[in-house]
Amino acid sequence: MRHKILFLLMSSVMVMLLLTACGAPQPTPTPTSMPTEIPLPTETPLPTDTATPMPTSTPTLTSTATPDLTGTAAVVATQTIAAVIEEIDAELQDIGYSTEEGSLAWVSEAPEEITITSYNSHDWVPLASGRDFSDFVLKADVTWDSTGGFVTCGFWFRAQSDDEDAEHYKFQTIRLSGYPGWDVEYWKYNGWVSTISPGGRVLTSPHIDQDQGSTNTYILVAERNTLTVYANGNRLGQVTISTLREGLITFYAWQESGETTCTFDNAWVWDLSE
Repeated sequence: MRHKILFLLMSSVMVMLLLTACGAPQPTPTPTSMPTEIPLPTETPLPTDTATPMPTSTPTLTSTATPDLTGTAAVVATQTIAAVIEEIDAELQDIGYSTEEGSLAWVSEAPEEITITSYNSHDWVPLASGRDFSDFVLKADVTWDSTGGFVTCGFWFRAQSDDEDAEHYKFQTIRLSGYPGWDVEYWKYNGWVSTISPGGRVLTSPHIDQDQGSTNTYILVAERNTLTVYANGNRLGQVTISTLREGLITFYAWQESGETTCTFDNAWVWDLSE
């Protein structure tokens, strides 16, 4: 039986070989899938220049006006000076002058204090940046405060420089145990030369307040060879000043002992020479 099966298999193989040899068509294998064609990259065209359209019209811009701060400050300053001059005019008219003659040369912006703590010492502070004055009106409110007994507060005027050796005139009011004194002196080389107030001496006046911490308003009018002195609206007297023609003005303070402060406030200088 096994021989018979083997014979049949061999016969089948022989038949297939004969058919192949005789050129019998072979079945065409069917592919399971065809390869997908890979596309070649396409060229990207270069960008072409596109003309930017010009605006048909320029819009009109509206703006808010910027305030002129400089101009505003100038107006405020002008108004302030006008108020100061109006006040000065009232004070000048009280002594027979007015702002129609001369000009405002200087006005204080804050109180000026001179404090002295040494024995038999003095100090001074030039005003108006050391400007020289010939004919002028000087006004200041002067407050004195001292732990000692012998004190003076006052002014240099027509000083040849701000050095203590310089020639100058000195107006001073004296506080000494209720003694309301004042005088005008001529100094040179840091030394007293002469007292030139009337009678060549220190004078007294009930118009000078001697109380501790009190404030007195002084006005000095220097015109040509004459100095006229006022205290709290009252005329104290006149002095001849013919040696020095012009010079700077200073605040001045002196004490014998203790500690003294002279405060100068609401001060101004009206120049009569212009």
